[in-house]
Amino acid sequence: MVIPGPNEPTLLQLNNIMERFVTEMTQLYAVSDLPASCKIEGLASFSSKFFMCPQCKTPSYYLADPRGFDYLYFKLRDPWCYVQYAFRACSADDADKKEIFDRHGVSWTVINDLPGWLNSVNSVVKFMHCIYLCMVRHLTKVIILQLGMLSSTPRDDQYPLDRLESFFTQIIWPPSVSRLPPSVTSSSSKADQWCHHISVLFIRLFIAWEIDGKIPDIDAPKSRSGTKDTTAFAKTEKVLQQRCLEAFPYEQNNGFLGRTNHNNHKGGELECTMMCKWWKWVLVHDLVRPLQLHYMLLLLTSHLS
Repeated sequence: MVIPGPNEPTLLQLNNIMERFVTEMTQLYAVSDLPASCKIEGLASFSSKFFMCPQCKTPSYYLADPRGFDYLYFKLRDPWCYVQYAFRACSADDADKKEIFDRHGVSWTVINDLPGWLNSVNSVVKFMHCIYLCMVRHLTKVIILQLGMLSSTPRDDQYPLDRLESFFTQIIWPPSVSRLPPSVTSSSSKADQWCHHISVLFIRLFIAWEIDGKIPDIDAPKSRSGTKDTTAFAKTEKVLQQRCLEAFPYEQNNGFLGRTNHNNHKGGELECTMMCKWWKWVLVHDLVRPLQLHYMLLLLTSHLS
C-alpha cells in the first residue's frame, strides 16, 4: 500500500483506507469453510479421533458420551504447543512430520510465520453450518417431527403441526431476510434459513402445544396410525430395544472384567488372571442361584398356605 505525501495521513484518513481491508477480511472470516480452515492452518480435520476440537482435548467418541457435553471434563489445549510442533515439522523429514501430525494434530503451514498467530485461538468456529444446518435441523426434523411430537391428538379441530404452520404463515419478516425460514416439513433448506428458523421456533412450539396458555407436563401422545411419523417412531423404538438387549450382557461382562485387579501383568499373566476371576464369578453364581430359587419357593409356599 502506497500513501502519497508530502504529509502523513490523519487518523481519519487511515481509517478510511483501512476500512475496506477490514471489511473484506471480516467477510472472508465469515464465509470460511471449516474443513478448508483446518487444512490451511495445518490442523487435523474436525473428523479426527483425538483432535476433533482444536481448543480442547475432547475426543470424537465422546460425542456419544455424556462427558463430551459436560464442561467439567473439558481440558483446554495449550495453543503454543501447536506453534511449537508446527515449527518442528517445518524442518523435519517426512517420517517425523507424520509422527508429529499423528501425536500432536498439527503440520507446518506458512501461515505460522504471521507474528502472534495461534492456530487453535484464531481458527474459525463454523457456527453457521455446525449449529444451524446440523443441530437445529436435526432437532426440528428428527427429534420434534419424526418422533411424533407434532402429530398428537387435535385441539380445537386443529393438529399441533397445523397450528405451528398457521402461525408461521402469519409472521411478517423484515426485508433483510432474503430467504424465509423453512417449513418443518420441507425437504431442503440452507443454513441461513435455519438460522432464522431457530429465532422463532420456540414461540411456534408454544403455539402448537399450549392448552389454556400453558404447555401441559405430559408425554407426547402417539402419532396417528398409518403416518410416516408412526413408522419412524416404531423403527426407532425397535432399534433401541434391540441394541439394549444385544449390548447389555456384553457391556455388563466387559465392565466386570474391566474392574479385575491384574496389577498390570503382561506376557499372558493378565489373561490368566481375568480368566480365573471370570470362572470364580461363574462358580459363585452357580452356587447362589439354587439358593435364590429355594428361597423364592419357600416364599411362594408360605403365601399359598
